[in-house]
Amino acid sequence: MTVFTESHVPVGPDVTLFVARTASAAGTPLLVVHGGPDWDHTYLRDPLCRLPNVVLPDLRGCGRSTRGLPSERYTWDAVVADLLALLDTLGIAQTDVLGFSTGGLIAQRLVLAAPQRFRRLVVASSSIIPVPPAFASSPPDPSPPSGLVGAGANHADAIAAAPRDIWRPAARPDYLSRVAAVRFSGDWWHSWAAGTLPPVRVPDAR
Repeated sequence: MTVFTESHVPVGPDVTLFVARTASAAGTPLLVVHGGPDWDHTYLRDPLCRLPNVVLPDLRGCGRSTRGLPSERYTWDAVVADLLALLDTLGIAQTDVLGFSTGGLIAQRLVLAAPQRFRRLVVASSSIIPVPPAFASSPPDPSPPSGLVGAGANHADAIAAAPRDIWRPAARPDYLSRVAAVRFSGDWWHSWAAGTLPPVRVPDAR
């Protein structure tokens, strides 16, 4: 199994991204954008650890990247700028990109912002507008126990959503073990809970 190398990479005057990378090899790198956004990337390490040239950052406000910024600095445009700056710092001129869940929507924004930087886009466990009616009418996420905020609410929601998100009961123990390893944060949660976080979806994704 491939071992990750880990580092903190500055992408702005006061923002540093924690990045895990697999060994370099010939071929196009793969940038992976995790979901949440108040999760970190660790739940995606396996099976991506088996591939070379994988770049797995924690987004701003997440995991071991810069946290505690003012709420107005948690925007999707800021995340896109961070990721493009990360590619510049790592000397990656062109890459494939895999976006998972909310990361799939961020990845769409990333490709639209700088299409020349990306060869292929993979949108996983996410969606592209227009959303199919059956998906749009699915039950809302279960509410976490009352009184929880921030990281605690995000952790509780991830566990409560397991029966809906993981359709095969036999796969849920593995999912819950991955959730247990995630470094949840609450930096994005406060804007989302207050209704001030703009939609991550882009209207012209297709």
